[in-house]
Amino acid sequence: LRHINPEARVIKAVAGRVVSQPDIESMLFHDTNNTYNFVSSNAVKRREQLYSSLDAGMQNGSISKSCTWSRWKGKLQQLDFEGPSELLFLRPHIVMAMRSLLTVPNESLPQYIAAHPGGKPSMEVLHISATLRVLQTERSEESEAKLCMLKAKRGVVTVSPSDASNGHKISISGRNLDPQAIMLALFAGLRQPPELKPIRTAEDLSSEDKKAILAANPSAPLPEGFYYNGSNFLDFEGNTVKEHPALPQLVEEFLQKEHQEVEKFNSEVSVVRGKIDSLMQECVEKARAALTG
Repeated sequence: LRHINPEARVIKAVAGRVVSQPDIESMLFHDTNNTYNFVSSNAVKRREQLYSSLDAGMQNGSISKSCTWSRWKGKLQQLDFEGPSELLFLRPHIVMAMRSLLTVPNESLPQYIAAHPGGKPSMEVLHISATLRVLQTERSEESEAKLCMLKAKRGVVTVSPSDASNGHKISISGRNLDPQAIMLALFAGLRQPPELKPIRTAEDLSSEDKKAILAANPSAPLPEGFYYNGSNFLDFEGNTVKEHPALPQLVEEFLQKEHQEVEKFNSEVSVVRGKIDSLMQECVEKARAALTG
């Protein structure tokens, strides 16, 4: 139908079946027995009628009567490869990621050609199905992850239970498929590792932090030359000291301990991020192999 009706903005269909009578009649010939048959001469006539107006509006012969959607937008491609079994995806995020891949301009072939004159055709993802380990919310425990089959088509994403017998297969169909762009989008649906923690200094500590440090060390000894008169801290000259004299030492000890914990935490997060990057690149290579194979 696209071949015969290149100017059609929308061809009405339900579940892949054309439901608009005028769309159907545009490529069928009504014979003497009141039945419809595919007739190539009728199709040729329709193309000549439609493309005659297009040729006049296009420059440098950028569109011809033999123009087809597959020629300008690329042939249909199918990717089938094994996805990551170790990673957890958040249901709201992976649904949004799949929808973002399915977002394509609703334009006719002439509009598409005018928007991409001699340029590289854009990627058009038509269908995605993936078996992934899915968590319902960010707060869900890893043990609550369920193996689910996600299917995306025409802007709608469905999620249903699956079983291990299906593996973790990912299938994608469309035109001009870009494995790198596809996996970047899908991996945005992961439950992301936490952000790296900053290494703080004494200047980064708030007054509340300092109060908490003092509260955790109620019996900290006073440095030499300082004493407490029951109301205030005083130095050896009798001058009032605003902060606890032991606070600088307590802050230093606190930060040393915090730095060790932060470095350990950041190291663990970096390992997780590195694993995610490695798995994503592995999926990209699998998809590229499926594309060229």
